Amino acid sequence: MPYRIDIVSPSGEAFDQLMELGALDVDLRGDDLSAILPDAVTPDRVATALRVATVTMSPAVARDNGSVWILSPRAVRIGSILIAPADTKAPRGALQGQAKGRARSQASIAPMI
Repeated sequence: MPYRIDIVSPSGEAFDQLMELGALDVDLRGDDLSAILPDAVTPDRVATALRVATVTMSPAVARDNGSVWILSPRAVRIGSILIAPADTKAPRGALQGQAKGRARSQASIAPMI
């Protein structure tokens, strides 16, 4: 089962090192780095690769019945079309699905093409 790690103030090489270890997703926001790693990569191996004493580890959250492992949904651009997740702030003109529990008039619905 993949797991999540969080690191504060990672080195400049941390992203590349995590990708070499087989990270499924990596997110760098300011001084915080989060990643999802496969269970075949031990937390000790991650700490050694990143040259830190320990890493903060927590369970990863699966999406789509365990077929997708991501830290959080992101907008995707396909050509000139931007598709944004329902529960995120999207730029004007982006296609965005309806968020659960929201009134239909508060979200634009992407047309079926």
